[in-house]
Amino acid sequence: MPDANNTTSDSDKNLSIEKLISTSINRTKERFLPYLLAAVISVAIVVVAFLTMGLLGGAVFLLWIGTKSGVIAGIFGGLALIASIAAFIYIQSWINLTVIYTIIAEPKVSVTDAFKKMRPLVLGYVWVSIVNFLLLFGLLPFGILTLFILFLIWVIWSMFTVYVYIEHKMRGLDNIFMSKAIISNWFWGFVFRIAIIYALYFFIIFIIQAIGRESQALQGIIYMIFSFFAGPFMISYLYEIYHNLKYPKDVGSKQIWIILSAIGWGIMILAVFSLSSLIGRELPKIQEQFMKQDKKNEKMYPFPSEIYDDYGNDADIEETSPSMI
Repeated sequence: MPDANNTTSDSDKNLSIEKLISTSINRTKERFLPYLLAAVISVAIVVVAFLTMGLLGGAVFLLWIGTKSGVIAGIFGGLALIASIAAFIYIQSWINLTVIYTIIAEPKVSVTDAFKKMRPLVLGYVWVSIVNFLLLFGLLPFGILTLFILFLIWVIWSMFTVYVYIEHKMRGLDNIFMSKAIISNWFWGFVFRIAIIYALYFFIIFIIQAIGRESQALQGIIYMIFSFFAGPFMISYLYEIYHNLKYPKDVGSKQIWIILSAIGWGIMILAVFSLSSLIGRELPKIQEQFMKQDKKNEKMYPFPSEIYDDYGNDADIEETSPSMI
């Protein structure tokens, strides 16, 4: 059985900035080709999806012309819109999982195998994304009260969510809460390493912009090459941290956050109804005031406004006429 102290020491060495950057660069180099192919295929899939949506829109338009029925065209148009949104969400989720999996897969996989292995996880990932959105959006009122500090903390806590889902296939909110539990045990160390890598990223961007002062074309080429490597490197960097941190036995307490999110949703729904009621009461009053003002203007100026405008122009001409000089 390995000694716990030696295991901890090895983990600390793997989590040093130098070691993380080195291993992330190696992982990116080894898996860059499958990542690039997945990205290219993803762009092609999205283009085909948009073309298909356009054809559906054209079919609905032709149906409206042929039937002259707005009801029938509206029904089919609504169904086509719902189907298009659902298909786009499914495709985008599949692409996200596949692109990340090409980088983190052990052992390395081909791009076709990556697409195949991630396809059964897509619907579960869509559900994870939906419940995560509902949880975090419900915390909006509390995020505003904390000057968005709470949102920043949750952005940090949720950075391992997709890795947890791909490797452990947990259900619903358990993925984001497991990500939170992993990061919370090493919060400031994680924040420091993320801050360092983002500072390095913006420093390189600054250098590229400085180069661009001499040549815009050269700046564009360098930035494109840098962008190709920055994406997979960041995936590798986060995964190397995730892979070397201790995995908790459970997700910890999550009820308090779910309750706070439910309260936040209640506050927002109540605010929307209150605002709608206020607008419903005040809008007729505002319209009535405008109508009274219009009637008052009609009494003061019984003729069309153009007459008064022309009269003013004539007066200006008379004032500047040579006979008056």
